[in-house]
Amino acid sequence: VEYDFMDPRQLRPSLETRAVGALFFAGQINGTTGYEEAAAQGIMAGINAVLRVQNRPAFILSRADAYIGVMIDDLTTQGCKEPYRMFTSRAEYRLTLRPDTADERLTEKGYAIGVVGDERMECTRAKLKRVDRCVELLKSIRKSCEEWQRLLCKPVRDVGKRSALQITQFNTVKLRDLVLVCECPELHALIQDHHTYTSIECTGVYASSLEMQVREVAMFRRDEALQLPDDTDYSLLLGLSDECREKLEAVRPPTIGAASRIPGVTPAAIVQLIYLMKKTKAMHELQQEGASIVDKKFCTGTI
Repeated sequence: VEYDFMDPRQLRPSLETRAVGALFFAGQINGTTGYEEAAAQGIMAGINAVLRVQNRPAFILSRADAYIGVMIDDLTTQGCKEPYRMFTSRAEYRLTLRPDTADERLTEKGYAIGVVGDERMECTRAKLKRVDRCVELLKSIRKSCEEWQRLLCKPVRDVGKRSALQITQFNTVKLRDLVLVCECPELHALIQDHHTYTSIECTGVYASSLEMQVREVAMFRRDEALQLPDDTDYSLLLGLSDECREKLEAVRPPTIGAASRIPGVTPAAIVQLIYLMKKTKAMHELQQEGASIVDKKFCTGTI
């Protein structure tokens, strides 16, 4: 089925069009296909339309926050030459974007902008408190691998002392069996909650990989924190190829991280962008400092 669409690179990450302020696009008009993709864009466009009317900052989800963030970032920085579907393989941080962590990642953000109620927020905080307590208890219980093997009656191919949380990484060990041999009534009571149990089980299985991904997310957020003004003059970037400059002009990425994900934008161009951003910031601070000195002299009557 053929249908017309607008190049999504003309959109801001809030799904507001650059050409017409306060006009938001969502769904197939942005080049996507599928009910879930349309629904995800619809809720984001709707939220941001209301925030725009209220003169509040736009609600943006990054690639590290949600699959919605991955989809919108793909659309606004890379565009699409064929109908876009959201596949999990498109996300770099799949371990942290698990379904069992959705409330941990998004409920607080939703509550801050008024789309999540008090009851839901309290339930989420209670769950996170239970999960944190379970992790703390599992880390505190340490035994030798030989002792774990004897208690569980299952092979634990490792040496030295290991915490109960580390033992959950072995695919032969079930969390419920582990909790029983730990002889900790508090821990046993906490995992009776299904959501808590699922979170702890996944946390234990992916613990070593999660640590690495958490560091990767921190690096990603560092790049995303480097904002690029919407009126950045890319003609000031000397030595940049015409193709690279045209792509930056067309997309106008909001951050250094977004710029680095545009096909054809080289690492050398990113270095120049960072340099230009720092130079612009320094000049702005210098201008502000100069204006402050003038104001001070005017107030004291020295000029």
